[in-house]
Amino acid sequence: EKGYKNAMSAILDANVTTLLVAVILYAYGTGPIKGFAITISIGILASMITAILGTHGIYDALMPKIVKDKNTKKWFGVK
Repeated sequence: EKGYKNAMSAILDANVTTLLVAVILYAYGTGPIKGFAITISIGILASMITAILGTHGIYDALMPKIVKDKNTKKWFGVK
């Protein structure tokens, strides 16, 4: 939980900056540049949803199994 809390500011900062640039490109661009701005905006929004909700949800679902198993090495790829 602490890792997700600390990473949230970096994730939001990077994605909001990219979305701001996409808005500027859309406002001042023409033709293909506007299309690129829309495409990158959709990609950033999808990435944010999966990064924040998807991975955190999977982690929350697996955490009880990890705690119960007591062998964290197999869960986190340590040989």
